[in-house]
Amino acid sequence: MPLVSVNGHNVSDDIVDLVTVEARDNYEEIIVKFLPFIDMDHDTISSAANRAALEDVIEELDIFADDSDQAENQLTLEMYQSMEILFATLRAAGVDTGSPAVVDAESARRWLDTPLMREIVLSAVDSARYAHLVDADSGIGSVAGQNNSALPVHSLQTLIGAEYVVRGTENFTTTLFDLKDILQINSEAIKTLSKVQEMMNAREPEGRDLQQYIRYLQFDGSSDNSEDWNKTNRYFFRDHPLFEHLSELHSNMQYTTWLEVADDIESIMFQGTIPAEYTNDALAAGLVPDGMDTDEYLEELALDLARIANEYENVSENLDPNFDADSDSFYLALRQVAKDIIDEDFDIDDYLEKADDLGEDGSNYQRHITDALIEAQSLNEVKKQDLRATFFEFEEFMKSAGNMIDKIDRMLNKIAGGIAGR
Repeated sequence: MPLVSVNGHNVSDDIVDLVTVEARDNYEEIIVKFLPFIDMDHDTISSAANRAALEDVIEELDIFADDSDQAENQLTLEMYQSMEILFATLRAAGVDTGSPAVVDAESARRWLDTPLMREIVLSAVDSARYAHLVDADSGIGSVAGQNNSALPVHSLQTLIGAEYVVRGTENFTTTLFDLKDILQINSEAIKTLSKVQEMMNAREPEGRDLQQYIRYLQFDGSSDNSEDWNKTNRYFFRDHPLFEHLSELHSNMQYTTWLEVADDIESIMFQGTIPAEYTNDALAAGLVPDGMDTDEYLEELALDLARIANEYENVSENLDPNFDADSDSFYLALRQVAKDIIDEDFDIDDYLEKADDLGEDGSNYQRHITDALIEAQSLNEVKKQDLRATFFEFEEFMKSAGNMIDKIDRMLNKIAGGIAGR
């Protein structure tokens, strides 16, 4: 018989046609301990107590498989196969299924999310409850819970089908978890980029451009309406807190013409009378966690982006061995934003003041943030589609397993019929 293994343990020589009541009971006593876990939610299963309990059950099942040469542990092929498929889902989720077993919070949650995990556990339990038993006195076989003397056959189709399901389950669940990891990485990237954008939004309006706009308004004596004020905010202040401050000043002074408004903006903006609380560093400081200064916070964001890019590269290589980070737009966009901050030595004033300065490629720091956010949103849609497609393929795969076994069965029956007719 071909090699049959359970969690790395060779059980080929320990397979029996009929399992003893003692062996069945020993196996069932362990396998039913998995049942409470399949109804848990993420928070419950990832608690330290439940992870420790799951580790104990996995280790107990592994030791049982390792001791399969003992008569009280010898099972039928179908029981071993159910056990191996269960181990396969655990391994694919990142669980260390050895002795001692190791289940961290993330792998516990991932195992809970494994497609058909509940059905696989229940199938393993059923393989014990409806096992083909041998009577110790008569040697006659029966099916547990039934008056049935039918005996199992170690058929080629059963062996191939089980191997097909085990390997397919591992491959598909690994792919599904990698896709979910990329979506989580992408979500973290969007949150971090948004924080950088918040810092960028806190910068002072570009003085040179605003001054040119005011000069235009001063020459246009006919312009005297609120629309011009709104344009000033939209194009140059970007809803900056300083605009609200100036707006209050202008409202209190009750200006009658836009020319007066423009003259006063100029005096406030360009004669050193901007309140200290509206400078770059002061505004950015309002976004920084307690205990950090703005430069430290900016450095943390840059290093987070570099780390996220590296994690994305590693998971992408798991999904596709031909993945090339140097040609991946999302990876490059993250690295570029991190590089911009690093190039300014994590100095908040330098970074914000140069936000709109054009580089050799015609882009700027603000453009790089925008590009990275666009790439992240695009990647999110692509990977969600990939995840849905993989779920569908997994469902089709499980259907194909049954179809394949049926076809092999028909083929073997046809061959057997041909041989018998000779």
